Amino acid sequence: DAILVRDLDQRITYWNKGAERIYGWTAVEALGKRADELFSTDNSMNHQEGRRLIVELGEWKGELRQTTKSGQEIIVERRRTLLRDEQDNPKSILIINSDITERRQAQEALAVSEARFRQLAEYSSEGFWFVDMNPQRLTYASPAVEKLLGVPAARLYQDSGAWMAAIHPDDQERVQKNWEGFLNGHPILFEVEYRVVHPDGSVRFVIASGTPIRNAAKEIIRVGGIVKDIT
Repeated sequence: DAILVRDLDQRITYWNKGAERIYGWTAVEALGKRADELFSTDNSMNHQEGRRLIVELGEWKGELRQTTKSGQEIIVERRRTLLRDEQDNPKSILIINSDITERRQAQEALAVSEARFRQLAEYSSEGFWFVDMNPQRLTYASPAVEKLLGVPAARLYQDSGAWMAAIHPDDQERVQKNWEGFLNGHPILFEVEYRVVHPDGSVRFVIASGTPIRNAAKEIIRVGGIVKDIT
């Protein structure tokens, strides 16, 4: 982390190795400089308002964008604490900045990826689903799953047995054995054909397939798959 101390006029009085590493300026270059002149900060809160809050509350925490010596823009999580003298008067501000640029970029990329997946899943005729382990529960079912099974997604999420209940009684035991065998590693991938009975009594033939998602210990933590109508 970058740890620095500045006085109430924003003059930097302490600049650690972490600050050198994150921002690029050495302590010799930074000490005595005004913080707002050293690196530009994109922050909706102006300095006067920030100073008022830090004096009134004693601390402040938030995220902001800053520019390093090389001109690179980074995102930091900032924690500011007011330091007082022996007479309890404000004298300086301790600042600890953590560079969270990579974390934010990863989160943004994940959000884009999830949006693309949902776009695909929402409009596909094949049903997409995810089941988490420990406890075993359905965590995502696309609209096509509801249509194929004839069961509302809300019920599938609330009742762990709703999916099995939609399967034709003559196929339930076979599907259950196939699922349990898959979770135990035999077979490696889940795939089974069965019939579903809709509320109006109509019968459809479907095929469901799934792939295990494992953690570092090779344990299955989630299963993702599709179900499609093969009637």
